[in-house]
Amino acid sequence: MVIAGTTVSAFCYLQFFPFPNHENGWAPHAFFNVMEMERSREIEGATARYADLEA
Repeated sequence: MVIAGTTVSAFCYLQFFPFPNHENGWAPHAFFNVMEMERSREIEGATARYADLEA
């Protein structure tokens, strides 16, 4: 049963994330880093807009 679960989970994982050594592949952790960078830019932009309103 464990082997079947591992096989199914590996198959499903590869549906969303290609191999890292594939030309279009990149590790899932890179996706989360990009998301974090975008969120921090949004927060910085919101802080700048708020500071403009206070001035």
